Amino acid sequence: MINGLKSLILFINFLFCFESSGYFESNADVYSKRNTNYLGYNKIRLDFEKKISNGIDFNLSLIGKNNFGLRYLNSEDFTPYNEKNNFHYYDTLQTVFFFIDHLFFSYNKSNFKLLMGKQPIYYGSGFIWNPINKISFKNVLDPNYEIQGNNAFRLHFFAQTYDFDLIIIPEEKGDEISLFTSIGSSIYNNYLRLHVFRYLNKTYKDNKLLYDLDNYLGLTYSGNLIFDIGSSFEVVKKINSKSLEWTVSFDYTFNYGLNIMYERFHQDLSYEYNSEYPIDLIQNYLLGFINTIGEDYSFFSLSYQIDDYNTISFQSINNISDKSSILIPSLYYSLYDDVDLSFYFYMFNGDYTTEFGLNDWAFKFRVQIYF
Repeated sequence: MINGLKSLILFINFLFCFESSGYFESNADVYSKRNTNYLGYNKIRLDFEKKISNGIDFNLSLIGKNNFGLRYLNSEDFTPYNEKNNFHYYDTLQTVFFFIDHLFFSYNKSNFKLLMGKQPIYYGSGFIWNPINKISFKNVLDPNYEIQGNNAFRLHFFAQTYDFDLIIIPEEKGDEISLFTSIGSSIYNNYLRLHVFRYLNKTYKDNKLLYDLDNYLGLTYSGNLIFDIGSSFEVVKKINSKSLEWTVSFDYTFNYGLNIMYERFHQDLSYEYNSEYPIDLIQNYLLGFINTIGEDYSFFSLSYQIDDYNTISFQSINNISDKSSILIPSLYYSLYDDVDLSFYFYMFNGDYTTEFGLNDWAFKFRVQIYF
């Protein structure tokens, strides 16, 4: 399979003279939710870059993915618990699909960068939670994993002590656009950034998809305040609303390789958790319109780099609102320069109606082969 993939890359390079890279990834998950579930996927990512002229580049990323597994479905996981006629059954999962993850042009000069097309957009200073980033949500259980591209126009202007960033995203609803502007300044390795933006929020309610164009004001910071302690915060205020979101983070790495990190997240919500979450909220969570359902969360991490090839870590994610949590011991092992292995074990705690209490435990194994 790998040899065939290399042949395909060489063929594309021959035709278009692209610089290329990529990886093959295989992921297996086993988790207990009433019954044991087995899910996994095989994934191939191909990245191509072409220098068209001085300062102009073309970037293309293709992904092919095969999902497989056996999962136990129960309608009580997605509907109110007093609903009648609930159903449950085992479902065999087997899907194959291909898609373009990134497709964009970039124009680079010494003091500005322009990008047009489907591109990755990373925004914010928090490790897990980025309330300033309404564009791309991180996976809370895998925050370092790559995010999918978004169709956007982006202009980033650089000066000696400050920079300006403009992002325009066309939306699927008519001629609406989401518009993000920010200006940042760096002083002695401390970086402060002011954000003013509007975003077309999508909400599923009463079996209808609703759109709201909301305006926001935000502030982000990252740097080292004292004693080489890394620190960051994000705060976002929806204009003409009492809604406030914020994240604050601290981390420190000792000389012998141990890293400690703590992060705290809060968002103002219009409800309080009382034995179960509203069905509309769960539906929006499953649709990917939001990535948190509680008001308050915390994250704690201990990570130790044994050597250049091995890292062990222990993490906990806590939903303070419903008193549920996940404990995650993990091991990262670099088998060769281009082969990485990752092992994760998830221990879920909480009542069945809480965010993290739905599962009992889970195990993840991932192998990545780069070329």
